[in-house]
Amino acid sequence: MLHPSKFTFSFGLIGGSNLTISCGEWLLANGHQIIWTLPRGKSIADWATQKQIAVFDSQESIQATSHSVDFIFSIVNDLLLTPEFLKLPRRFAINYHNALLPRYGGVFATSWAILNKEKEHGITWHQIESTIDTGNLLAQRKFKIKKSDTGYSLNQHCYEAAFSAFKELLLPALESGNPGYQKQDLKKTDLLFSA
Repeated sequence: MLHPSKFTFSFGLIGGSNLTISCGEWLLANGHQIIWTLPRGKSIADWATQKQIAVFDSQESIQATSHSVDFIFSIVNDLLLTPEFLKLPRRFAINYHNALLPRYGGVFATSWAILNKEKEHGITWHQIESTIDTGNLLAQRKFKIKKSDTGYSLNQHCYEAAFSAFKELLLPALESGNPGYQKQDLKKTDLLFSA
C-alpha cells in the first residue's frame, strides 16, 4: 500500500495576534482542519467565526467537549496551559516563542535582547511541556538585529521569521509524518520574567 507523501491533520489554535491568523490561514490553505480556537483577542474570535471554526473561552470548556485534535498550536498566547489540557492532542502541543531557545526563555525576550546588545535574535517553535519554554525544539530561524531595532520592531521581525519558519520548516516536517526535534540543553537557559 502506498503511503501519502503529505499527511493532513486537525488542529486547535490558541493565540492573539495577526501571526495566529496567518498561520491559521496557511493551515486551511494546505488542506488541514482547525477544529477549535481559544482566541486571546477579538480579531481572532471574529476570524474563527467567519471561518466557521468553533470558538471557546477557556481550556475547561474545550476539555468538556469531544473536539479531539492531532495538534494544538499556541501562537502569541498569554495563557499557561494546564497539564490536563496538554493531554488533549493526539500528538502534542506546539508553542511559538519569540527568541532562540534555550536562551531567553520566559517573557520580554525581545526587550532583553535589545538591553543585552545582542547582534542576532530569532524565533523557536517547540513542543509544550508543563514547565515553560522547555520542550523539544521543532524549528528555529535566526536573523540579524539592526542598530535601529526596538523591542517593538524586533517583535515584528520575529513574527516574519516565525511565519516563514512555520511555512517552510515546521508544517512540512509535521506533514511528512516524522517531525524531527532537538532536545534543549536547559543548562543554557536564561528564564526571564521581567524587563
